[in-house]
Amino acid sequence: MGHHNLRGANCFALHVEITHKNNLNLEINLNADIRTLNRLDSVCFDTVIHLAALVNVGESVRNPIGYYRTNLHGTENVLRKLQYKNFVFASTMEVYGWQLISNEIKTFNKPLQNVIFDEDTQPALNAPYAVAKYACEKYLEYMHRSQDFPFTSIRQTNSYGRKDNDFFVTEQIITQMLRYPNHIFLGE
Repeated sequence: MGHHNLRGANCFALHVEITHKNNLNLEINLNADIRTLNRLDSVCFDTVIHLAALVNVGESVRNPIGYYRTNLHGTENVLRKLQYKNFVFASTMEVYGWQLISNEIKTFNKPLQNVIFDEDTQPALNAPYAVAKYACEKYLEYMHRSQDFPFTSIRQTNSYGRKDNDFFVTEQIITQMLRYPNHIFLGE
C-alpha cells in the first residue's frame, strides 16, 4: 500500500490540518478540532508533527480549564485517533518557567551569565499553559515506557514574531530586519 507523509500542519488554536496522498495519489484533507477528532483508520502517517495548541500564557491564567482541555486532552485525542510511525510534539520553553536567571533579568535587566537550558534543567511551571504542555510530555513518556511509543518532544521558544511584542530573540531579529535592513543589534 505504500506510505503516507504528513504534508502540513496548522498550528493555530484548536485545529490540525492534515494532507496526505493515498495509494491512488489522491489528496485527502482533514481540518478538525483536536478535542473532537474522529478516528482515521484508513490512513497511517509516517510522521505526525503536532503543533496544534492554545498558546497565550496570560490567557491560560484566566482560562486554565480551556487550556487543559485543548492542549492536554487534544494531544491525547490525537495520539488515540491517528495512526502513525513517529510522533513529534511541539512543547514549549515555558515549562522551564521562573529560573534563577529570571531573577537576574528582573533585578539587573540582563542575565549576569549565559545559561543553557537543556533536558537536565528542572521545570519550574508558572502558568497553566506550561502545566498542560508539561503534562503532555509526561504522558508521552508514559506511552513510551508502557507501549514502546516512538516520539520526539521539542521545547521550542517562539518560532515566529508577534505583532505586539518583540521581547523574544526571534521576534527581535524579525522586527530589526524590518526596521533596519542593514543592521541587526543583539546583546551589547
